[in-house]
Amino acid sequence: AARRLVAAVRPARGVAAPAPRAAPAPREDGSAGAISAHVQAALRHAIAGRTEDALRDARAALFLDPRHLYSRLLLGRTLLPVDRPRGREVLRDLLDTTARLPPDQAVPTADGLSVAQLAAVARHLLERPEGA
Repeated sequence: AARRLVAAVRPARGVAAPAPRAAPAPREDGSAGAISAHVQAALRHAIAGRTEDALRDARAALFLDPRHLYSRLLLGRTLLPVDRPRGREVLRDLLDTTARLPPDQAVPTADGLSVAQLAAVARHLLERPEGA
């Protein structure tokens, strides 16, 4: 069964965090649609067991926006079976980022999920034993 993954955008250093429950505005260069397309493709590949393709699309989304939390969660989860130390590093960095965001902030494109729920998924993945 596919796991539900979520997304949010971390504010740049030195920039105030967005107000709670406020979704960040889409970027004007049209990359929000491209990011979403890469994330959806990565999810389809991951569900189908095509790890290399899932990693490629998650990385492509992160190339467009390195702060995109949904892509970071997907990348970390997909890396765990093939490069556990790197996957864990991505997930720990994700948890550090979510700790600076309001926990009840809605996560864009995630069907009403919150930053706290995203962090719970990342923690769960980190706590799973190797091979699980």
